[in-house]
Formats: sequence, C-alpha cells, structure tokens
Amino acid sequence: MLTGRSLGVTHPVLPCGAKLLVRYGGDTVLTEVIDNALVASGRQFELTPELARLVGLDGTQEVEWRYATRQ
Repeated sequence: MLTGRSLGVTHPVLPCGAKLLVRYGGDTVLTEVIDNALVASGRQFELTPELARLVGLDGTQEVEWRYATRQ
C-alpha cells in the first residue's frame, strides 16, 4: 500500500520491484518501481512525493534515469 512516506516511482510498463537510479540536479538515488498506474497522462514516470522531496524536485521536471546494475 502506498503512503505519504513511500519511496519509489510509478511506471506504466516496468515491473514492480525493478531497480532504477534516478537523477535530478546533482542528486542520484537508488529506487524501485512500486506502482504501475500513472496519475497523469503524458508522463513516463511519477516519483512519490517523499522521493521527489529527497532529490529536490518540485512539480513536473525532466529527470535522468537508468537501470541499476550490480557492480
């Protein structure tokens, strides 16, 4: 169940649990897909409010992302 403190992203195609690195500004965070139902159309991702706060994102912005891989 998603709450106001949930950390993750919503993506309509990627499976829940897929690990991603999301970058906005100078901050990169490791996160995962936690939902597949986008709230607004025309977006690829939606960050939870708590994740957006952690990376300093406000409103609709472009972010960089890539799959997280083991090193």
